[in-house]
Amino acid sequence: MLIGRVITPDEFKGKRADVAESLSRARRAPDGFTDHVFKTEHGVELGARVWPAPDVGSSGPRPFVTWTHGGAFVGGNHYAPLSWLVPGFHALGYHVVSNAYRLCPQVDLEGSIEDCIDFVAWCRRELPTIIGQDRVDVDRYVITGESGGGFMVTNMATRLPAPAPRAVVDVYGLVDLFDPYNGLFEAVIDQTAYPAWGSDTNEPLQQEFSEERLLAVIRGTVLEGEAQIAAALKTPFPFTERVRLQAAIHAYLSSVWPMGGRHRSAYTALLHPERFARGPGGGDDEQDVKVQAFARTVSPMQIIDTEPYTSGTKTYPPTAFLHGSADVAVPVSSTERFAAKLRALGVETLVSIEPGEPHVFDQVYTNTSVPGWYDYIQPVIDFVARHVEK
Repeated sequence: MLIGRVITPDEFKGKRADVAESLSRARRAPDGFTDHVFKTEHGVELGARVWPAPDVGSSGPRPFVTWTHGGAFVGGNHYAPLSWLVPGFHALGYHVVSNAYRLCPQVDLEGSIEDCIDFVAWCRRELPTIIGQDRVDVDRYVITGESGGGFMVTNMATRLPAPAPRAVVDVYGLVDLFDPYNGLFEAVIDQTAYPAWGSDTNEPLQQEFSEERLLAVIRGTVLEGEAQIAAALKTPFPFTERVRLQAAIHAYLSSVWPMGGRHRSAYTALLHPERFARGPGGGDDEQDVKVQAFARTVSPMQIIDTEPYTSGTKTYPPTAFLHGSADVAVPVSSTERFAAKLRALGVETLVSIEPGEPHVFDQVYTNTSVPGWYDYIQPVIDFVARHVEK
């Protein structure tokens, strides 16, 4: 079990030189999109990007595929989807759409999930106007998420109203807050020697990391400046104070990953335990029980262990997984366990694992000519197509 371990940059490089090189560049947003606002909450406009599919000779309205970004629940943006998503699904004539969502710790995980569910409703309501009434089938859709976004979509699959997604694609997503690897609910070891998560001021958090470190997080750890990032994402992206503070939070969480041990409070803060009042005479243990009970209601691995699924009263959509075996941010073992549980419930799954590669390894797959596309990416696309076209 890894508790409170700091992950080194070398562990994110993987074995393939082309993967390491791809991770040194910002992900590029494909051309051919339109930008929209799908929701305003707490004064925050939540954006959507729509990449209508080209005419590939298919007849009738076409399905749409959503993409939900990652970022440890506290960072990330919706501007540039997984590098293989648009070329892969456009080849089938599927539209691709992406969404922002409110980030922790300003909201809890429920707020982020709620935004993603509202986005699907917006797509079904608005895409015919944006793309064309005769070009989109709003009843045939797929939800895709990476890392923290994988957590969102595997949770959404248990909540979305009918019609359910035809398939779910979880790309190295966190699926279990109770995974022993994370240690989120392990015993707390002296936290006093570590930076506090919360404070009445921002100064402690800002002082914890150098300007160079914060800019690296904003840039996605690549050596590109403000203008280059804006060009890659195809949107203005000034390094404002808000963006820098967001980067500081992301850097803090990354520096104390996995979740548990000495640093557990940083991650339980995302669940906002202050909402769970202690009873008269109650202490931290009572509050911890309430926090864990809430965590079980949002953790996909725990949800499918509940009676509606185990009895067959409720079903889960077909699900494809993409993961690198050397992922130290989200262990591949969690994907394998989740897939096994789904199969035990009669859910069709596909697990595509590339040996020796790290978190976000799939950024290398920009087109079908990249070695490995037909081994690891195309099977996921084919799985989706088979269930969408039924």
